[in-house]
Amino acid sequence: MGADSEETIMFRAGVSRRKFLQWSGAGFGAAALAACVPAPGAPAAGSGADAEPVVIRFHGRTGVQGDHFIERARAFEEENPGITIKEELFPHAEYHQKMEVLLAGQTIGDTFWTVLLSGLYHRYANQGVLLALDDLIASHEYDLGVFFPESLDAASHAGSLYSLPWICHPGRVGCYYNKQLLADNGLEEPPADGDWTFEDLLEYATVLTQDTDGDGQIDQFGMQPGRDPWSLLVWSRGSGGEIFDEEGKTSLLDSEETLSAIRFVYDLMHTHNVAPSPDQQTADMFVSGRIGMAQSGYWGQSWVNRIGDRFELGAVPMPKGPAGINGSMYEFDPACIWAGSEHPDEAFEWVKWLANQETGIRIAEAGSVPGSRPDVWEHERLTKSPIHNVFTNIMYNVLPYRGPGNFRGLEFRDAYSNGMDPIWLGNEEPENLVPELSAKIQEILDKPAS
Repeated sequence: MGADSEETIMFRAGVSRRKFLQWSGAGFGAAALAACVPAPGAPAAGSGADAEPVVIRFHGRTGVQGDHFIERARAFEEENPGITIKEELFPHAEYHQKMEVLLAGQTIGDTFWTVLLSGLYHRYANQGVLLALDDLIASHEYDLGVFFPESLDAASHAGSLYSLPWICHPGRVGCYYNKQLLADNGLEEPPADGDWTFEDLLEYATVLTQDTDGDGQIDQFGMQPGRDPWSLLVWSRGSGGEIFDEEGKTSLLDSEETLSAIRFVYDLMHTHNVAPSPDQQTADMFVSGRIGMAQSGYWGQSWVNRIGDRFELGAVPMPKGPAGINGSMYEFDPACIWAGSEHPDEAFEWVKWLANQETGIRIAEAGSVPGSRPDVWEHERLTKSPIHNVFTNIMYNVLPYRGPGNFRGLEFRDAYSNGMDPIWLGNEEPENLVPELSAKIQEILDKPAS
């Protein structure tokens, strides 16, 4: 992606053969780094029998991923006794704010997790917060050929890599379902290859939506669609639409195709009454058996832990829309090194550990998503799960990521959520409000890169 501008975070569905071979052989040119950044490849500060261990600070989220990071850190330390990992984990809702405070005070850790969707990864790369890994990749003779090409393309900025891909997935593409409810209502399980339509889903949802106690109120819904922008994108792409243009410079939220997708999801809630609106939906409706189908990503498999023995969980790709395709979007989470780290080599050893095969398998087994490597997705420890295999098939046909080209993903997210709430609540028709919201999003896209 050396030809991509600094304003662009879009990646192609693949990379050129020349670029991929160049990366796979670790043949990067040296990146221009700030003079204060330690030179990669220097002798490890913790080397030598009597040396004190080098402490590498790491930031990530609490929860399933945080527990995973802690477990992998202890395993890493056993293999690398000269390096100690100090985890500093924050709740998801506070994570980005905490990171901004640490960056402002120049007290950020050596390494950290971030995410593609927020735009922060490319923003940090653009601002010089992240260390370009080109020289470290070359000096460590690290093989990048183990990763999905899409991961390398997504991780690149202005011709350099600023992270190693940790995990990846094809978006909010799973239609999970309650096998017992479908069987009880005479419905066959949807096709595992995703060859079904929006209309088919509506038929299923209509049968599954019921007033089970006869009080005149619906207490079992057929479908729970996602309402966030990346869930909507699955419906939009199935309809032939997008939220952004290819460069992330133009809002397409009010395009005919995307507006029709919004209308379909709106109608599920407020015309057909087969999906709960936000004010009807309560926690755990799906896992308690009060919703028949639900949209989610790979991580939805972890619902089995809360479902228990109530029913068996199934999953297929979300249906095809009017465009005749199943919507999807490639996403990945990177592991990064701060450009000001005093121990770049030791930090890189830790980042490599997070990107290895075993780590990629374990994070999927923990209830998150697999590592960004084919040898993870195809490993027998994961392929024994039929649901995993549904997502694997989507991964090999995944559509590319698109986000704001000026890296203002958080601003977009907030504007979208605030603007769409009246629609999802049924207070406004999509056609009345979406053009106004699209104009607000365009104002965000017109701002300079953050």
